[in-house]
Amino acid sequence: MGKRRGLGRGLDDLMATHDTDLPFLDAYGDADGKPEAGQPPSVGGDDPQELLFACVRLLRSEGAEVEYNPDEDKAEVETWLSLVCTKEGVCLSVVTDSPLPLVNSDLSEAGFTGGRLSDDRCKAEVTLTRWGVPLRRLLSRLHESQSQ
Repeated sequence: MGKRRGLGRGLDDLMATHDTDLPFLDAYGDADGKPEAGQPPSVGGDDPQELLFACVRLLRSEGAEVEYNPDEDKAEVETWLSLVCTKEGVCLSVVTDSPLPLVNSDLSEAGFTGGRLSDDRCKAEVTLTRWGVPLRRLLSRLHESQSQ
């Protein structure tokens, strides 16, 4: 028969290793005892005004005629697309005569909140909170469907 395998190291061994292998952690000092409130910055969204301006730039690069009013924190593409800054993010609203090339899951990507698609798929609303690939893809698809 082969050798029988013993149990792994115990807690005492791990604690002893911790004390000897990680002394560099002392260089960071003691914790101040105050836990951080809220979610870490990496989880939060982008600044809504900057996000709106990035959306405008992308749509213009796609060839859309965007009416952008920075004083009102608002942008529109013809009569079908509206982008408005709120404190939660940028509220995107689409209203068309023909069905949009979207399904409900398209409005629940990372960086989107509160997505709603009408049953006939001619109206969609979502709050954009973070710039990224899903947002660029959504805007490109919407513009492409309306420019045909």
